[in-house]
Amino acid sequence: LDAGRVAEQSYRMSGDMYMLQQALMYYNQARAYGRIEALFASMTPEQQAAAEKSPLVLVQRAEYRRATGQRSAALADLTAANALDAAGTDARAALLWMLVDQGKTEDLKAAMKNWAADAEDDPDLWGPYGAAYLRLNDGRRAFHYLRKNAAQRSQDPLWMLAYADAAEMVGYVDVAWAVRRKVWL
Repeated sequence: LDAGRVAEQSYRMSGDMYMLQQALMYYNQARAYGRIEALFASMTPEQQAAAEKSPLVLVQRAEYRRATGQRSAALADLTAANALDAAGTDARAALLWMLVDQGKTEDLKAAMKNWAADAEDDPDLWGPYGAAYLRLNDGRRAFHYLRKNAAQRSQDPLWMLAYADAAEMVGYVDVAWAVRRKVWL
């Protein structure tokens, strides 16, 4: 929470969007949603307009909105973030996770198609692509993406269970059960 306050003060003094993003990130991590609400309420229309041109800020505001039950507004923020030229992998991954979570199949397919070439070589997209393909019941592609990072994520039980599900979908039943056994024991 203190890091959020320091970043917020820096933003207020400098107007630096990176510092606003940092404040929002720390407040989100601390679940200090009242601080985020107060911060946005205190911004001038010019500051709000500048914030809406920053993909990093929009991603953090989307996280706040998702956590506070404003799912449509969160999705709108992530869509807006990805429409900006400066949008990076974080914005893409956040949108994909949101679409997987909300079950928006057609929107999910469109987003995946847009970034398919990048996903192959971007470790930050392997998780959302694997989860998306699981949601779409495409075990082969889900397994492909989840396997790419399985060794590095071997201590993450949710990742490994998703990997096991994908392995089972493509017929690797022994692999699936070995992975599940490792997670459960």
